[in-house]
Amino acid sequence: MIDVIDNKYFYLHNKEVAYLFDLLPNQQLEHLYYGEDLGKLSKNDLEYMSLHPNKASGTVKFSKKIKNLTLADRMQEFPTYGTSDFREGAVSIENEDAYLYPEFKYDHFEITTGKRGSLDFPTSYGNDSENLIVYLIDTEHQLELQLSYSIFENLSAIVRKAAIINHGQQEIKLTNLQSTVLDLPNDSYDFLQLSGAWTKERHIIRRPLTQGITKIESLRGASSHQENPFIALVDKDVTNDSGNIYASNLIYSGNFISQVEVDEWGQSRLMTGINPATFTWKLSRNQVFSTPEAVLFYSKHGFNGLMKQTHNFVTKHIIDQKWQRRDRPIV
Repeated sequence: MIDVIDNKYFYLHNKEVAYLFDLLPNQQLEHLYYGEDLGKLSKNDLEYMSLHPNKASGTVKFSKKIKNLTLADRMQEFPTYGTSDFREGAVSIENEDAYLYPEFKYDHFEITTGKRGSLDFPTSYGNDSENLIVYLIDTEHQLELQLSYSIFENLSAIVRKAAIINHGQQEIKLTNLQSTVLDLPNDSYDFLQLSGAWTKERHIIRRPLTQGITKIESLRGASSHQENPFIALVDKDVTNDSGNIYASNLIYSGNFISQVEVDEWGQSRLMTGINPATFTWKLSRNQVFSTPEAVLFYSKHGFNGLMKQTHNFVTKHIIDQKWQRRDRPIV
């Protein structure tokens, strides 16, 4: 289910879904595709999918050493604000009150099978999972970024999380670390949220995407009855049985943010994770901070297809095995 080609292309796929990313010339990770299964990909297929016409107008180049590379219009796996990309980033770090611009470059990867749950905090689990961990290093600031991906048999779910390790001598201050990012090439979707009030939770609310940021969040210390850490981008003409849907769900019940930013070229960036407002985490030497897990879902079969994917995922990979097929006792 996980193929790594030429140590450059990372391809997660099964019968339900395909997820593809690669290395940019600056050794950062570029997102290429998430959607229905693409089957076996040839080297020509991969090279074609990674072609990118640069939009030079109004962009800042990443480096004088790499001709014509800008991150301003690139789809990315885990973007950093300011390094020629001025959309909101997935990580923010400070050091002695100075804002850092980390440059996480690919170092190596690891693939494992099977995934155990944890009683320390909510996670997914499954013997049928394959897991990819990509290790990236910022040598200047002596930081390590670990991006984790899990894919399961017969499900479109991609489970993601991120972790930061401080290998430097100085303490750093982490002010933002999102669980997942999904960049999409266009903005032809409605933003769907499940919002409500006390005893009136989970109303379906849809609104069109537009240039700028559309978001939901909670600052109550819990996900709350007002907002739910689930959002979906749905085709304008989606029905119960047809239409594309891209959804995310955070496996976490504290302060959260789920947002989509649309740039001037109509690209959409979905991010979800711990709400950076009021969040600060200090990391001394060799300390680690890991985000909650987030799940991405894809369906080409409308709302019923999405419900099938989400329900099967929760039943098989979230609910404790003891209670999967048993009635729970009344408390």
